[in-house]
Amino acid sequence: MDPVLSNSQATLIDLLCVENKYINQERLMDNAGMLSAQFFIEKIKNPFNKKVLVIAGKGNNGGDAIIMHHYLLHYGVDSKLFILESADEGLVQRYKISNKFRVGEINKETIFDYDWIVDGIFGIGLNRKITGRYKEIIEILKGREIISLDIPSGLNCDTGEPVSPGIFVEPKYVLCMGFYKYGNLVNQSKQIFNSTQVLDIGFPKISKLISNIKTYLITRKDVKDIVIRDDFLRHKYKGLCSMIVGSKEYSGAGILSLLGSLKTGASYARVAVPGKTVNLYSSVAEAVSFPIGSNDYFIKSNYSAILKSGFLSNEKPILIGPGLGAKKQTNQLTSKILDYLKDKNNNCVLDASGFEPLYYGKSIDDLPKNCILTPHLGEFIKIFPDFDFTNPLEIYEKILKKLNNRVLVLKGPSTFIFSTTGKVYIINNGSSLLATAGSGDVLSGMILGLLAKGYGLDEAAILGVYVQGLTSQRYSERYSGHSMLATDIIENLRSSFNEIYA
Repeated sequence: MDPVLSNSQATLIDLLCVENKYINQERLMDNAGMLSAQFFIEKIKNPFNKKVLVIAGKGNNGGDAIIMHHYLLHYGVDSKLFILESADEGLVQRYKISNKFRVGEINKETIFDYDWIVDGIFGIGLNRKITGRYKEIIEILKGREIISLDIPSGLNCDTGEPVSPGIFVEPKYVLCMGFYKYGNLVNQSKQIFNSTQVLDIGFPKISKLISNIKTYLITRKDVKDIVIRDDFLRHKYKGLCSMIVGSKEYSGAGILSLLGSLKTGASYARVAVPGKTVNLYSSVAEAVSFPIGSNDYFIKSNYSAILKSGFLSNEKPILIGPGLGAKKQTNQLTSKILDYLKDKNNNCVLDASGFEPLYYGKSIDDLPKNCILTPHLGEFIKIFPDFDFTNPLEIYEKILKKLNNRVLVLKGPSTFIFSTTGKVYIINNGSSLLATAGSGDVLSGMILGLLAKGYGLDEAAILGVYVQGLTSQRYSERYSGHSMLATDIIENLRSSFNEIYA
């Protein structure tokens, strides 16, 4: 797992490195500049035939840019340096950068003389509006091929949002020094750029420096490490799971969840559905469908029939929500079911309409203790109306406290998993193809299937989200980057799991 730092944590690490004599500031900056230059040579096609303009502002970020320019020249790249006001001229002298490799001015015409721009204008500490010459420079960089150092200039390091609307650099690559920063992964950052490379510039292990890191980016290795060995002696009932889903209006959601669970690891799925919709679910031959009542949606009086069916009494994982709809009678039934499960040992997944009781008075503490909630941002805002997720750092602790060891999977371009351990995991491998109707239903079914297979709450959430993201990546590569259906996710899960299990 790769640590994700705030501005204050990143600044503290720099100071602690120097104070504890792990590595001095000069060496850190030299490593940053050298590795950034090496990245350019290794990653950019025909690097020695490209003209590069390095723009350096003040502070460490500008210093990294100046040193990168030095190493680009050293390696034989055609590089020019443009230093904004207040940049570190002492570094220019120390690295003996000749004036013939500098430019005194750039504008919207001369910027086209360069194939690549290195953005070292602002670093992670930017917290003020961008005006004047800085604004002009950033605006003329629009549409150019850019590499940003640490974070694109104009973005807030902690929120990933522009400090001044519309005034920010849009790079092709971001080179992150030592560790990811929140602004590399959250909010608008994924829209602005989609490739971040962390450079190992010489920091010691983060545990030697600070101990209160709570946020981590999940990597492929992390996912492979949590994969459990297959049990060749297992019986189909060991992988049993149950679902309470569906209505006539939203029957497809429940079917997608059902298929997602079966494709992911559930060996036996039982699904309770409103009586008038049972024929739709009977089309899934591998599942056992239980018609409840005689309506096309669930009503409060169906509670006794669900209890008699044994859905809630076998301590097997259960999914509640997809396709239930928002009718008052259905919400009352859902609330009664959650009350029954509160002190049981069932692992419970709540999604979609399963959140309705939370909108009308039920609290998180009223939910089953072994519960995974899987809202998208709109649902999250309704569950936690007082929390503003545009500034994640301010609400992480509040969310974890509110969950009280339950798991929350906040779905989005970057998905956040608030875990039972008090850590927050970010999964950033999904593509925009997942913004399609039913993908959330598939995910809740996948998580249910992984729970049925024997994974814990945290592990099921991590593996489900990561594999769905991987599926979207592979679909884009093999078939189309234009669009994908929820059924396409289901059909391609097998190859994604093979890739992870290999």
